[in-house]
Amino acid sequence: MKKALMIVAAIVSTVCFADVAGKVTRVSDGDTIWVIQANGLRTKVRMNKIDAPESDQPWGEESTARLKALVYQKQVVVKGDTHDKYGRFLGVVFLGEDEINLRMVKEGHAWHYAYHDNTKSYADAQAEAKKSKRGLWSQPNPVTPYEWRKGKK
Repeated sequence: MKKALMIVAAIVSTVCFADVAGKVTRVSDGDTIWVIQANGLRTKVRMNKIDAPESDQPWGEESTARLKALVYQKQVVVKGDTHDKYGRFLGVVFLGEDEINLRMVKEGHAWHYAYHDNTKSYADAQAEAKKSKRGLWSQPNPVTPYEWRKGKK
């Protein structure tokens, strides 16, 4: 019950104020973080526009470690205005002027989630990372997280 109330409070707070600002207290994987806001509410954030390898997938640990190195225990702003079907706030994470979602794609730690997004800078970043064999692109035949999840069902 307490968990359900926390989820509802987080959803209501993010719907009312749109953006989320606070300290990253947890990095679940390469595209999911927890942010504690000044009002004490914890918000689970699913990073929009990207899809990072699952934890048990090749490059999953590296992706998570990189995101953790970038944002853990740091103050971020998450720009967004919606939630996914699991109640997670969807947004783009900023550390100052640094767009962390885009950085994860540029460095080869996440795919551009082109199925849900058509932002050219993300598509270009993925193409360059792939061409340069950065991050997950250094692996032979990387499998998208979507395909990985589908294969596990």
